[in-house]
Amino acid sequence: MGWPARIILIRHGKSEINLRSRDENALNPTPDHSYPLVDKGRAQAKCVREFIAAEYPRVDVILSSHYVRALQTAEIVFPGREIVEDPRLAEMHIGVWRVLTDEQIRTHMPWEVERCRHEGMYNYRPPAGENGPDVEMRIRSLRHTLEEKYEGHVVALVTHHQWLVLFQRVNGEISIVEAEKGLLNGPFRNASVTVYEPSLVAGRNILVPRLVAHAPWVGKVL
Repeated sequence: MGWPARIILIRHGKSEINLRSRDENALNPTPDHSYPLVDKGRAQAKCVREFIAAEYPRVDVILSSHYVRALQTAEIVFPGREIVEDPRLAEMHIGVWRVLTDEQIRTHMPWEVERCRHEGMYNYRPPAGENGPDVEMRIRSLRHTLEEKYEGHVVALVTHHQWLVLFQRVNGEISIVEAEKGLLNGPFRNASVTVYEPSLVAGRNILVPRLVAHAPWVGKVL
């Protein structure tokens, strides 16, 4: 087994969930996985398509989160290509916090607010949700699949912000403390591109970032 020749990570374009606050989304009946791209997100994805075609024209396999905003991004960036849905690329699930406002949580579940404060964002698992280590288990599983099935291939992964931050941690680039900061305010803008390639370092074949959080739409899409 060995790594793909290149892994291209793409965060989805701007979607309806990015337009509102967490409280506003909690009051919206739309499921998290069903939010579509907005016009700006589609324009961002078209810029990513042009960038990928120019800089990384060879893409053998495309895997995407099953969330609508990720799939729509993948379809725009790679028109006419087969896209494999992989739930392991989904964003961190925040459980019941998805349907409760901050005030509702403080009123009806004050112990959860305290537990989150004690445990920190990385370790805290909301009721019916995931924490950082849970998502990292998905990432490690996917990395194993990449080694097992796609050695020598160029693989594109379309995913989400917090997933990308935790991929950095699994890859040994950042600490848990840095990951906690990144989960709240990380570098991965909508429709940004990150590229990894394998490299032999100290006798180990590891993934090395060659491009991190490049947003090819900046200066082109308002």
